[in-house]
This record gives sequence, C-alpha cells and structure tokens, in this order.
Amino acid sequence: MHLDGFGLRCLDADKNVILEIDGQARWYLKYSRQDEWLMREIAGAEALARCIGDVTWYQHPPAIRASLEHRYTLYGRVIGRSFNATVLSACIGRRHRVRDEAASALRNLGEAFARLHRFDGPDFAALNPTTASHVERYLARLGATTPILKRIASLLDNVRAQPGPSGWIHANVKSEDIFINGSRVALIDFGTCGRGAIDEDLCNLCAYLLVLRTVPCFPWKFSTELVRAFISGYLGAGTLNATSLARQVGLAVCLYYLKNAGIESRLPTLSGLPVLKTRLESLVNELVDGSNHTIFI
Repeated sequence: MHLDGFGLRCLDADKNVILEIDGQARWYLKYSRQDEWLMREIAGAEALARCIGDVTWYQHPPAIRASLEHRYTLYGRVIGRSFNATVLSACIGRRHRVRDEAASALRNLGEAFARLHRFDGPDFAALNPTTASHVERYLARLGATTPILKRIASLLDNVRAQPGPSGWIHANVKSEDIFINGSRVALIDFGTCGRGAIDEDLCNLCAYLLVLRTVPCFPWKFSTELVRAFISGYLGAGTLNATSLARQVGLAVCLYYLKNAGIESRLPTLSGLPVLKTRLESLVNELVDGSNHTIFI
C-alpha cells in the first residue's frame, strides 16, 4: 500500500497493529490496542534513555515519538540481525572476527539487561506469564507420571519457593526483539515491561544457547562460551544469584522439552535444526536439580 509517496506494510495486527513505513528512511508505527501497553512502551523507552544512554555500543532508534491520545509509538529503523541468527552464524562460521564480534555483542547485551534491571521506573508489575506458570500448565496436562516429569515438578516447586532477585524487566524477550550489528545491540517491544524477576529476562536466551548442545553435529561448544560472555557482561554492571539463575534457566529448558518433546512424538527442532530427544532429556536431567550453576560464573 502507498500513501503520499510512502510505502506502508502491515507487519502485525494481533495485540498491536505495527506498520512499516518506507520513504527516505524506514519507520515503524505501533498502534497499541490498550492504553496500558502504550504506557509500558513509553516507560521502556525512558528506561533505555536513562540507563543505557551513555554507551556507544547500544543502538538507540533514530527517534521515538509517542502519543497517549492517539495510542501510538513511532520509531526509526534499528539495523541488525536477530539474536538467534547472530548466534548460529558465529557457531557455524568459525571465523575469528565473527566469533569475536558475537562474544562482544553478548557481553554488551548482558550489560544492557543489567542496566535496564536497575531502572527505577513506575511501580507496576510486568505483564507476561512467567516461565513457571507455563511449565505448571504443561505438567497439569501431562501429570507427573514419569521420573523426568517428577523431577521437573520438583524444580518448579523450588523455583516458586525460592524466587530470585527482582528489578525492572523487559518481560517478553524474544530473539526478534534483539538486534545485533557487529558488537552493537538494541532491544525493542517493551509493551509488557515492569517489575518482576530478573532471571525471567535472562533464562530464555541462556536456555537457547544450552539447547544447541542437542543438535547433532553442531559445533555447540562456542555457544557455551557465549553464555559465559552474556553473564560476564551482566556481572560487569549488576549482580546475580547464580543458583536462582541456574534453576530458572533449567526451568526454561524444561519448558522447551515439555513443548517440543514431552507431549508430542514429532521430531523437535531449534531454529529449524533437528534436536535429538535423547540429548535433550540428558540436558534436562543435567539441569533439573538446579545445582549446575558453575556455567553462569
């Protein structure tokens, strides 16, 4: 669709309407269906400006405009690849420059999250369901009928009984919400941000890197180095409870297992790559007691 010389393309029309606008530059117009989501988007932009505004390795959009009256945000294009694409190309490519840039980017990404978590923002809770609530739902469908499911249920109880530290979190971190350009990073989509468990912002990224171990013939050892780079970047600007993080990452791996191997018999995949169920079960058993925290130190 074209309007007054601008090309418009609808990217999403689910919870929000997102339009890509092409002219002399590329812009993204996000129309929020609820005022609360827009308020969180604005809070997320403020958190980035206050907490990550003084570093050169963070890519802020060229401009951000927002209107509570008209319920939209408008921001410029951020250049980069997704988290998953960056990790896969670094692991498979094996070129020193690409790997060095990926490790540097992961350290910067860790520091970005540490800075974000220190934000003293509005006092409202993050919106998205927790990893624990998702695991609980799957276990309710399956029942704790096998040894591995009983161990997952035990880990779930431990996570609920011993929650980790809290702070201001993104709350819905997905690969496509992270842009990496060389060693520079950026985050988008803060419609669910608020106060919550900081481990929730870290566990899915760490779990993805660990689950790469289960892909046959994949050079996964470098992905473990990227986990450590990510955590070292975080620890350079913040503090973590390694034990609670290990439990939360273990729970995120368990959630992947329950969704992809614990319910259906189909071959599970990760970013389109086949996953061996036997390796996945071994990884779950390795992480499920929550004591393997040395990888995060």
